[in-house]
Amino acid sequence: MKTKLKIGGFTWDYNELEEVNEGRNMGSSTFETLKIEIQKDLKKDVKKSTILHELFHSFFSSSGYSFKSSKEEDDTVDILAMSMLQFLKDNPKFFKDNILK
Repeated sequence: MKTKLKIGGFTWDYNELEEVNEGRNMGSSTFETLKIEIQKDLKKDVKKSTILHELFHSFFSSSGYSFKSSKEEDDTVDILAMSMLQFLKDNPKFFKDNILK
């Protein structure tokens, strides 16, 4: 599934692959190539969290924000992704009525 996403003034390619970066990564986002890649066969909630995680990476990089370290960035986007996933699951009506409206 290949999709175009508008993020911070840039058009990113989103793609689901059998394997991401030939490693243990479940997803990746690369500002230099404007690509977000997600492993195709993840469990439903893991996939949702991974998509959010990579989107948050792309939000920060598209805005020009840089972290002190890659660990700080990963820790930050992990917190945001897990919190947002839980918020969306717990409050779907609120999100639909107040954000998507």
